[in-house]
Amino acid sequence: MSKANTLNNDCVKSHDHVDFLIVTALEKERNAVWRQLDNHQEDRKCNDSTYHRATLKTSLGFDRETYEVALIVLKAVGNVDAALDTAEWIRHLNPRCVLMVGIAGGVRGEVSLGDVVVSSQIIYYEYAKETPSGSDQHIKVKSANSPLLKRLKNCDTKWHTLIQEKHPTNPRSTAAPQVHFGPIACGEKVIADAERVSKLKQLESKILAIEMESYGVAAAVADSDNSPRFIAIRGICDYADDQKDDDWQEYAADSAAAYTVGHLRSGVLSFPDDTQLLTRKTLVAIRHQSMEPLESRLNTASLPGTLKSANVEEIVIDQTDLYDNGRLTNPMEAARRQKDIAHQLSEALNTYPDAEIGYYGIAHIPLLFHIGCQLQNRKRLYFFDHNRKTDEWDQLQRGGDYPEIRLAGLPDVVNQQGGDVIVRISISYSVTLEAIEGIVTNPIASLHLRIDLPKIDVVASMEQLQQYSRAFRDMLDEIHYKLPNTERVHIFYAGPVPLAVYFGRQISKTIHPRIIVYNHSSKNAPRYAWGLEVTADVNSPDFMIRTGG
Repeated sequence: MSKANTLNNDCVKSHDHVDFLIVTALEKERNAVWRQLDNHQEDRKCNDSTYHRATLKTSLGFDRETYEVALIVLKAVGNVDAALDTAEWIRHLNPRCVLMVGIAGGVRGEVSLGDVVVSSQIIYYEYAKETPSGSDQHIKVKSANSPLLKRLKNCDTKWHTLIQEKHPTNPRSTAAPQVHFGPIACGEKVIADAERVSKLKQLESKILAIEMESYGVAAAVADSDNSPRFIAIRGICDYADDQKDDDWQEYAADSAAAYTVGHLRSGVLSFPDDTQLLTRKTLVAIRHQSMEPLESRLNTASLPGTLKSANVEEIVIDQTDLYDNGRLTNPMEAARRQKDIAHQLSEALNTYPDAEIGYYGIAHIPLLFHIGCQLQNRKRLYFFDHNRKTDEWDQLQRGGDYPEIRLAGLPDVVNQQGGDVIVRISISYSVTLEAIEGIVTNPIASLHLRIDLPKIDVVASMEQLQQYSRAFRDMLDEIHYKLPNTERVHIFYAGPVPLAVYFGRQISKTIHPRIIVYNHSSKNAPRYAWGLEVTADVNSPDFMIRTGG
């Protein structure tokens, strides 16, 4: 067989399809990505051009356990050549996703050297109309694929541990570069002028980085019959002003490569076949973690009906970096990270309007009540709890009989006295009066919502969750009627995660009094050292409550 036939045969093989086509503009960018793709690699040729191919095994297996990745370097920089070259490779390789990966100049004050910028849009700024009075500049915009963007925003991987290059100014540093999501400007020239950057920001104020190829790549994707998904990922190697240098290029290229391959290996960028997406249900799963990273995934097989094989899209609320030595070091920051969960969920439902919603996690009790308050007036939520026997998230699908929940301490007649009310909730453990002594002075009532023999893993069905939540809501309504001048309700809760979130959904900010939920920790002195007023805005001065310690 002649060499020409061999090359042509490789071209035919490449038509079999790859999942991801990674496009780079420079050799150093290609090399950085290739070092990260260290499994099942090979070089191939097609039409006298070389490309690299790798088979990746995912660590989480969202939709498939392995997928194929092709890596190319463009023949020349600039958007025109990038568009032509990318279009040719799309025809040859038929990718499902195209990722533009490399380095870019950053906008000073918006990003730092070594940071990673993920494109929400590519802004092409070279279009203009020349008139006797000057140049009338216009922009053209290519948007990143929304599901790809959401998956990158909502997934927390330890990608920065893959960076191999030494930090240029601190070789011992192991800190993760910051990741920014926003517009990237794209033109036909290198920008090294702060005044030019200011003019570009007048066209689009949120620009984070500037480079020369992504618009061409995005245009080739948009014009392709294959309709692959697209996003650009850029490491910041310098600033787009007169202080440009090459000191950060290798590190920035490695940062972008590590971010890309780290997320590829996690499996979060893997999509089911488009034909399957038309028939498969989508589950938007909220993964909430403030105590420890979750390594076990929820068990969709335990879901009813079509959700057994659902396409899972995750919204991740990660506060684990604030958890140190058994304590949540910054509860306020943790709460701020989850205050826009309703908006994130709305964005996901705009993409998947028929999706179901799920929730699972390991987080602090006040944060759970707070997030429940944010998820009011939503469609049904599927809740998951951790099954300690199987290490899966299917606890609430076990079912079975469950103990009755009872309320004690509610007055028989209306009490017009003003003041605060204590509520202890004992489901997994007993909350004793001794444990909360001194936190609330002179309460007008002390209520106890409990089961007879509290124990862990006692809540094992959605029916039980709903029944207990109705009892909680009835209790709040009774406080409203029987204790109409209640100023604040102080909740001390010992129970499972899903029930706390479900309780939070029952709270009405317009009907019920101010509600404070306290956190218990054996590491704190006192044990209940802080709480959150979940009916208040995060920015309210009364939102965070400290009891001492």
